Amino acid sequence: MHILMDKVREGFRAQRLLRLPMDAVRRAHSSSFIGDLYPTDLGHFPESRHHWVSRPAGHAQHILIYCVAGEGWIQCGRARRLPVPAGHVAVLPAGVPHQYGASAQAPWNIYWAHLGGRRAAEFVRLLRGTPARNVIPVAPDERIVEAFEETWRELGTGFTDTGLLLGTTALARM
Repeated sequence: MHILMDKVREGFRAQRLLRLPMDAVRRAHSSSFIGDLYPTDLGHFPESRHHWVSRPAGHAQHILIYCVAGEGWIQCGRARRLPVPAGHVAVLPAGVPHQYGASAQAPWNIYWAHLGGRRAAEFVRLLRGTPARNVIPVAPDERIVEAFEETWRELGTGFTDTGLLLGTTALARM
């Protein structure tokens, strides 16, 4: 029997958080198809007052944060702090020291994912563009939220190879 979700509580009202079990991450990584790009963690924080994260050594995975309402900020390495308003995606490359958090005045409503895989760095590089940007404006598009919800649904059915494939495909659309 598969564990459907490893739910973790961080204290935000109405939050959803999914962390793939390590055996599912290992299977995804060793797959010739899924191993190119897959989520390891996924979440939605609709009400994130006082959300703040600091990782002086960075994170093993790349992190995408899509702000749908309110505002937050990110800071990568020694670069200046950048605002992340609604309709923007923050991209935090793996291994880069960073901090991020919600605005005190208008806390962000965010969808986020941690990405692993053999081609995750290339995906993040293409997403950031040239010159590389860590905050990217996106046109308001419900398809981004729909792709997140589809990823959530597919992974929530269990961490079978089919669920991982469908969840990863939906994530790539996001």
